[in-house]
Amino acid sequence: MQGRRDARVPTEGRSHRSPNPTGKDEAGDRPIALMVDVARIPVYVAVQGRDLISIWYLIVVGGVGVVIGTLFGTRILERLSQETFAKTVGIILIGIGVLVLVQVR
Repeated sequence: MQGRRDARVPTEGRSHRSPNPTGKDEAGDRPIALMVDVARIPVYVAVQGRDLISIWYLIVVGGVGVVIGTLFGTRILERLSQETFAKTVGIILIGIGVLVLVQVR
């Protein structure tokens, strides 16, 4: 019997943010994700439509913010290393934790 081959795949030169072996987003990844999100909207409307009508302006502002944040965030993330991204997220989480602790007191 032959020895078992190492199942690990080398990641040199690959992005750790994408499951795609090339390290790049496929052309259809974002449109598919958008369509999945759009498909959820009728469920939200059917379940909580009356409640959503009273906060329609927050939904619109939030939607615009998501689009703008995605456009700028994608450009920023492309420039950050994985290590810098992890440190930044860690600092933000610690900051949020401190704010929560201060508000609780």
